[in-house]
Order: sequence, then C-alpha cells, then structure tokens
Amino acid sequence: MSERAFTRIVDAVQIHEQPLTPEQLFARVITDETKYLVLDLDRTIHRGINIGERFGWELVANQTYGIEYMQRADERRGASRFFFDWRSPLRSGHYLARGLRLWAYPGLYYFFFGKLASRYAWTRRLQHRYFGQEPIREVQTIPRVALMHHLSELPLEPLRRIMRRLWRRLAPFQVFTRDDFERLRRRHPRLRIIISSASPQPVLEVAAEELGVDGVIYTAIEEHDGFLSSPHHYEWRYLLLRRPRRIAPPQSLQHNASLAKRVHLLERYPDFCEVETVGISDTAYGEDHEWANFCTRVVDVNSPTPFPPVVDADSPLRELHSVRMLPHSERGDSAGRAVDSAAHGEEPSRRAVTASFDRDTLQRKLGALAQHIESLAREYHERASVLAASRGEIEAELATIRQRIEAIVADYNSGRAAKPNALLSSLRQALTQQRRLQRRQARLLRPLALLKNAIREDATLSRALLAPA
Repeated sequence: MSERAFTRIVDAVQIHEQPLTPEQLFARVITDETKYLVLDLDRTIHRGINIGERFGWELVANQTYGIEYMQRADERRGASRFFFDWRSPLRSGHYLARGLRLWAYPGLYYFFFGKLASRYAWTRRLQHRYFGQEPIREVQTIPRVALMHHLSELPLEPLRRIMRRLWRRLAPFQVFTRDDFERLRRRHPRLRIIISSASPQPVLEVAAEELGVDGVIYTAIEEHDGFLSSPHHYEWRYLLLRRPRRIAPPQSLQHNASLAKRVHLLERYPDFCEVETVGISDTAYGEDHEWANFCTRVVDVNSPTPFPPVVDADSPLRELHSVRMLPHSERGDSAGRAVDSAAHGEEPSRRAVTASFDRDTLQRKLGALAQHIESLAREYHERASVLAASRGEIEAELATIRQRIEAIVADYNSGRAAKPNALLSSLRQALTQQRRLQRRQARLLRPLALLKNAIREDATLSRALLAPA
C-alpha cells in the first residue's frame, strides 16, 4: 500500500509574456462549465494600486480639508496618494500631522516587517520565525485595524461617497472594467463574478457598484446606527486620541485575508469547491497562493510572486496561468481586435503564450524539487500531529482571555459604565495578555512555521525554473 501524498505538480502551466486583454484572458481560462470567477481587488483590478491603502489616505485628506473642498480639488489632483494645498499652509500642516499620527506606525510596521522582510530568503525565514506560519497576514493586520479605527469616525454614506470619487480618479489604472465583465456575461450568462478582498466594506461596496459584479466579500465588522464600530484592538500603537463611540464585538470582526478567504467563500457559496472555478489575483507577497488549492484554474496578473506549480495533493487545480495585463487606458487598438476575434470564436490568447508546460514536461523539469517539497510537507504533517496535543493549554488560556475581552466590550457598549476609561484600560491589559499568549503559541509552533517557510521557498524556486530565458 503506497504512502499518502501531500503535494503534487499541477497539470499544466502557461506563461504569457506578451500583455493580454481581459477578453483574451477570459477566452483562455473560462469555459461554459465555469460557474464562479473570483478576483482579488488590490493591485488586481487596478494595476499597481492598493486601493484600500489609498482609501485610508483619502479619508485623512477629506477629514482635514473637508469633503466639499476635496470634491472641487479632485480635477487637479490626478492619481496622487497625497494632497498638499500650499495656498492653505495651516490646513496642509494639519493634514501632514494627522496623516503621520494615523499612519506612521502602521505604515512603518508594514514596510519593515512586511515589504522589506519579504525581499530576501533570510528575512522571510525570520518573518516565519517571529510571526508564525502566516507572517504576511499577521503583519497586514496592523494597518488594516488602523484603517478600521479611522472608518469608525464617519457615517457609512459619506465613506461611500469618498470611495466613489477615489474609484473614478483611479479609472485610468483599471485592468478590468465593467464593460469587460458585461461582455464576459454575454458569452457565459450562468457565470457568477465575485470580488474577494481584505479591504473593508465601503471599498468593496463601491467596487460592486462600479464593476457590476454578482457578489463581494470583504473584511467585515459590526455596523451600528449607520456607522462601522471600532475594532476591539484599542492599543497605544494606534495613537487614538478619542474614546471609541462604540466597540465592535470581537466575533463581528472577520478579516478576509489569506486562508480566511477560502472559509468566507465557502460560507457564501457552499458549492464553490464542487464546480468549475477560476481565481485571478496579483498574489503579492504570496498571500493568495492558497487559491491554487481550491480553484480549478488560477491566474496571477502582473505578479511579483506568481503561483507556484506545486500544490496540495487534493487540489482541484488543472491549469496555472501567469499573465501581464495593461490598464484599459494603455491598451490601444489591441482591445478592439481582441473583442472581434473573441466574437468570431477565435482564441487570441494562444498566440500570446510564450511558454507552455504539460504534466510530463513539468515532471521532467521539477521532479527532483517536487520530491523535496513532498518530503518537507510530510515532515510538516507529522510534526503537526505531535504538536497538536501540546497546544491545548495555550488554546484554553486564549479562550478565557477572549471571553474576558468580550465581556469588557459588552460593558463598554451598554452605556451603563460609570468609568469608561477604566474599562478601556482593562481592555488594553487583556489585549497585552492575549499577545503574550500568542507569542508563546508562536514559539511552540515555530518548527511548523520554519517548515512552512522551507516549503514556500522551494515552491517559489519551482516557479522560477519555468520562467522564460
């Protein structure tokens, strides 16, 4: 009886070096059997643009200069992230000070422990050693929580208006547009198009309006009286100057990032893993590499860290595509030609394939490396089984702390608390205890994190071996 396999090489890889239009890409990866197309948002819908981050800076400008003033200023701003009005030096100084207070710590934290630490093999190993098996998810939580605190200061409707203006200013950077999706639906009327992103509710609600997609999944938090509530992470590092109007119950904060994207997709669409699906993402920092383990086909778009060709043994993945794509404002006449060829039943994407690998070719090129990845995956699962029993004590302590945090938040929101500042102090103490326990847990599970890093390094190498010369 053969041993259970934990990994496998994908069935096919196609690397498109010439830029493709959406029509060319869709003609290649979507069939009449495809039920779901799921796309990431940041840096996927817009080339090189993290629209959630831009939204954070947009809020700073609108709260400093005023919403009506910023509406008038939009025409001369272009796509700039920052806005300094030299005709109003006092307000510009206030804007700079407010931006630094809100974003200096989260921004520097993400820059050093996320972006910079992801550049080298030795720093990626340190990332896994300190932050655990999902270091990018852990690091990105800090700026995301900072943004959620900021969102709680304005009602939802003004947030949506600000986001609509930002979306329209960034239109020249759009890779996928509403027209692209409407043409796709005409060819595949049963297809459902979904955007899944770690960005917050107002960003995804506007994306749904502007793109006309069937559904959006975002980082969710309690909505109360027309506002989003503040996250329960009330800590010094966020430099919050005012007490929260209301704190969201901890269970209402659901980050839609990394492995959680799969969980939330299945909650919303229970048959997702039982039908033909396509996933499209820029996969920056490898955060969406998990998509290759539950989609039928995946596409990395303009990606610095493309999908690796080695996946879980039980993955339904058939094909992996790597593509470069231009914003619609830079496509020129090629988009029109692609529409014509698609309308006549041609597959223009085939002409742009510069490297195509079938299963046998992949096995010859990657066989030895794939065997090493398999041995690491086997060791990972063996160690995980051994460590599972020793996690119980820490998990129990964490559950107790979570209950305490939930009780403090409920007391704060009840309006009956005579000393809200004392409750906030208790909340900070509980969060400190929670972080200490999480660090203990990370130390306990460090062997797994380091094995996970080794698997990812080899998987990255496997994709590099397929790059065109």
